[in-house]
Amino acid sequence: MTDPAQAASLIEETVRQLGRIDVLVNNAGITLDRTMKKMSIQDWDSVIQTDLSSCFYTIRAALRYFSEQKSGSIINISSFVGQMGNFGQANYAAAKAVLATSFVRL
Repeated sequence: MTDPAQAASLIEETVRQLGRIDVLVNNAGITLDRTMKKMSIQDWDSVIQTDLSSCFYTIRAALRYFSEQKSGSIINISSFVGQMGNFGQANYAAAKAVLATSFVRL
C-alpha cells in the first residue's frame, strides 16, 4: 500500500471486477517501536508511509469513482494511540492522530 501506483491499481481493479466501489476501508498499519533517540528516519518513514500515506493514495484513487457515482463511504481505521500517545510509538501515534481527526468531503 505504500506505492501510489499499486494503490490506484487496487481501486481500478476493484471497479473493473465489481463495476463500482461503494466503500473504502483503510486498515493498513504497522509499528516499529523505538524511542525518538533510537528511531531511524527509515523507521519513521516506513510507519508514516504504511499507516498514513497509503490512506491518501487509496482515497485519491477512489474519489474519482465516488464523485462519478455521487456516493461512497471511506472508513479510516485509527487507534487510541493517536489520541493518547504511547511510549516508543511517536511515528505510529502521529499517523493515527491524523486519521482520527481528518475527513474527506466531495
